[in-house]
Amino acid sequence: MSDDLVTWLRTQLDDDAAVANSATSGPWNNDDRLARDAVFAPAIDGFIVDCDYGRMGPFAIHNATHIARWDPARVLAEVEAKRKILDLHAHYPVSFGEGFGCGICAWDGRLGELANEQWCATVRLLALPFASRPGYREEWRP
Repeated sequence: MSDDLVTWLRTQLDDDAAVANSATSGPWNNDDRLARDAVFAPAIDGFIVDCDYGRMGPFAIHNATHIARWDPARVLAEVEAKRKILDLHAHYPVSFGEGFGCGICAWDGRLGELANEQWCATVRLLALPFASRPGYREEWRP
């Protein structure tokens, strides 16, 4: 059984966590009325995300809202949740055949998702948002 998928995915999660930890802690907010035309402007209650309206035009408010929504705290919470999902869907020896399978999916009656030395659909779906990163293998695609 190969742990390549989970090892690779944990590396992607570690990278996301490192980037989030290196950013300002926030909280991040979007306040287009301030129109500061700076990426991050200090504010009393955290950081204001303000994209340059002069360069982005009407997309500035949407970009600033998107950036603020993906603040470091949210990214770190998602990384932690995905790590816990990986732990839940770890491979265990299975009694219905030779090899390993996902203990959660096996007990949930989804034996069709489990092939010897393959990860369940849940783990493969967790990796899918990272498919454009180096090292992703097409055989992992759900």
